[in-house]
Amino acid sequence: MPRHTVRFLEYARDQYAGLDAETRDQIDQLIECLAENTRECGTYDACSDWWSTTVSSGRVLVTYTVVPSPPTMIVLRLLLFG
Repeated sequence: MPRHTVRFLEYARDQYAGLDAETRDQIDQLIECLAENTRECGTYDACSDWWSTTVSSGRVLVTYTVVPSPPTMIVLRLLLFG
């Protein structure tokens, strides 16, 4: 499977910027993993055609979608709980 290009929607980029450095580092590590294999850590929802996963012990929900050609992963949202 080819490495995916990663893009953030502007809204997700703003959410990312508002997180603390430790959480951003955890998200960066997750994104690197997902860029190699978008299905490795995520759960797919067929109704929305979105994938989701969490980081920071479940404190941050990451939602993303995958475009097959060219291989692209688009981060839609980062939701912080607690």
